[in-house]
Amino acid sequence: MRNSSKLVAAWLVTVVWMALALVPVAAENFDVGTTTYTKTATVGASDPFDTHELTAQNGQHVKYSMTTTGGCAELYFVKGHSVSPASQYYITYSQESCVSTYSNDFPVESSDGTTFTVMIYRIASPDASYTLTIETYTPAVPSWVWGLLIFILVLVVPGIIGMVIRSRRRAKAAQPAMPPPEMPPPPAPPQL
Repeated sequence: MRNSSKLVAAWLVTVVWMALALVPVAAENFDVGTTTYTKTATVGASDPFDTHELTAQNGQHVKYSMTTTGGCAELYFVKGHSVSPASQYYITYSQESCVSTYSNDFPVESSDGTTFTVMIYRIASPDASYTLTIETYTPAVPSWVWGLLIFILVLVVPGIIGMVIRSRRRAKAAQPAMPPPEMPPPPAPPQL
């Protein structure tokens, strides 16, 4: 009987411990309300992540940079708001390992939506103080212009060069054959 009560108590402690481990930790959430935003905060074992929610329109870019002091942190660029460490993120625009500095530039396309979150994450000790700078801007040259230029350089320019080469070959082939050079008259016979 004593062993069964110890087993039940151990089981109960394990269940409570697992339940507490699965309870989501509340993040400190910051609203990025301007085109240039800078925030200094701390993440660590007691407060493992902060979220910085922003809005950007199609065609804009989101440029972000994180620098830590006293440790390292991870940075995740996530589509949408109200995110957690379990949210899906853009792998190419995130830093999945603990680093002291990271920066990137995300081009917003129509399929991305308009709401995004930069999440700073640090689960281990020691805590890490970080400074995050986010800038939302519209590039001077729209992204479709770059696509058009690449199209022109890859397809149109080689096509024009090929046409010029073919026309020169045709012109050369169409020229009449030159008559053979005239032979000088044979020398006169010697006079006696």
